[in-house]
Amino acid sequence: MSRLEAGGTGGQRGVALVDILMALALLGIMSSGLFFGFRAGLTSWIIAQQYAAEQQNGRAVVNRIARSLRMVGYNYAGTAPAVIYGDAHEVDFFADLDGTGTAQCYRFYLNSGVVYEAKVTGTGCDTSIRSAPGQPLTAVMEAKALTFTELDFTFWSAADLGGGQLATPLSSTDRYHVVRVEVTAKVQGESSTEPPVTITTDATVRQTGG
Repeated sequence: MSRLEAGGTGGQRGVALVDILMALALLGIMSSGLFFGFRAGLTSWIIAQQYAAEQQNGRAVVNRIARSLRMVGYNYAGTAPAVIYGDAHEVDFFADLDGTGTAQCYRFYLNSGVVYEAKVTGTGCDTSIRSAPGQPLTAVMEAKALTFTELDFTFWSAADLGGGQLATPLSSTDRYHVVRVEVTAKVQGESSTEPPVTITTDATVRQTGG
């Protein structure tokens, strides 16, 4: 009788151990599922935040260009057009952007995925602004993670679409007639799997000189 009792007790202990091991295995499987689900959700959230940041940074650059273009001709007293040069991917102009009371020469252009702003001061700046190197409008760290795949300028002879679209590069006559500039950029994060973001805004020019 004692042997049977001993055997029965050992068997119960064995069954209990198997139950514990199975429970632990099930718990591990459930924990792994929860972990991988959480990680997938976190990755999606990070990508969404990065995508939103790319759009915001891109808009900040485009808005900076648009604000500057609205000041074209401000405090400019020359007889030549305030728009020095304009083509589909670059615009150069006279303006007093820093409020010194004297217009300087500015240039916005795209190079290797980064938008640059160049500034030249002094008499005759219009002859050197075309080749003047600029400073990136994106911060140093942002420039490494944010790529402008396109920067396009469209010039109009009226503030609305009823006016004529001017051919580029702008002729010496059309540079007097620029009233509105449409700025379009495509922005792509280097580590983003999302398609490029297209950002468009308009700037009504203050005056064109002459």
